[in-house]
Amino acid sequence: MKVKRTLALILVLCLSLGVLSGCGGSTDTPESTAPEEEAESKLDLGEIPELTFPEGFPNKEITLIVPFAAGGAFDVMARNVQAIANQMYGVNIIVNCVSGGGSAVGVTQVLTSNPDGYTIGFGSTSYLGLIAQGQMDAEVDDADFLCEISADPMVLVAKAGGEYDTLDKYLEAAKANPGTVTLGNPGTNNTNQATAKFLDMAVGDGTFDMLSYSDGDARVVTELLGGHLDAGVLKPNSCMSQILSGDLVIIGSFTEERLESFPDVPTFAEYDLDVFPYGDVAQTVCFAFGPAGLDPEIKTFLSELLHNIVMTPAFQELASTNGFDAPGTYGDELTTYVTDVLYEGAVVLAEKVFQAA
Repeated sequence: MKVKRTLALILVLCLSLGVLSGCGGSTDTPESTAPEEEAESKLDLGEIPELTFPEGFPNKEITLIVPFAAGGAFDVMARNVQAIANQMYGVNIIVNCVSGGGSAVGVTQVLTSNPDGYTIGFGSTSYLGLIAQGQMDAEVDDADFLCEISADPMVLVAKAGGEYDTLDKYLEAAKANPGTVTLGNPGTNNTNQATAKFLDMAVGDGTFDMLSYSDGDARVVTELLGGHLDAGVLKPNSCMSQILSGDLVIIGSFTEERLESFPDVPTFAEYDLDVFPYGDVAQTVCFAFGPAGLDPEIKTFLSELLHNIVMTPAFQELASTNGFDAPGTYGDELTTYVTDVLYEGAVVLAEKVFQAA
């Protein structure tokens, strides 16, 4: 028998708002964070949709594993999901950051967990790429996909006021001095590296001094700020605070059209550079997932819970402020998107970009 919680009950449950503390940890002992009460902070949830709770679920906290280090874009989104879930429906979520292996460690922890709905995670095209490249002992259908959390564009970022703070300056210097102007990205064999490679291919193979940093977005940002890297391929969501503070500037967009959030930033197509040699295969998407075999009622509940969270004014404002889309896609549409579009794109990258490198 399904239990429906009315709005009145929801409002009672929402008298305390979970405040997100940072998540940290390592591949061995990830730290946990749980909501804390803070009466003075209320998020804009808009009209709260009714949500059908499976009988007896959840009767304890749900663990959300973020497969990257604390402080990054996935961490920020997870902590907002945590707060909204608590305020919206009284659902308590614990966030664990479990970094390592380009997201493989945290993702594997989710995939091998008990499929009871109490352990879910954030996944991305990074782990799909690891599967496609044979670097992860998993298959795409080892997961039940719940909800699309974000879709990020890729942009070229440089130090504001630096030597290459416009795309014209950067490209002219690279063409005039092949192999000396640096182009960086976080990690290897991922969307960022593929995007950087596409730019190098478009301008001329070997034009840039290509650098990859295994310790993620934060390292690329640090190198840019310190003047040790000329430009880096990042998501706006990974460096928005530095962009807003005026320390970094976006000089180019790896999109077909100019970004709505950054209308003054040119696309590479405006410079007659084709950064889509194999189509739009280098997409950066974050989705929530659980281990395969979730009870259908619990899977539906978690999918709808996350969809409702993502579609709130509070989360949509987070997306707008940080330059990403938050579609909230779920159900069969999401499963088809992940398996037939995102994973197939990862296969193309594995065959044509990374194996050829």
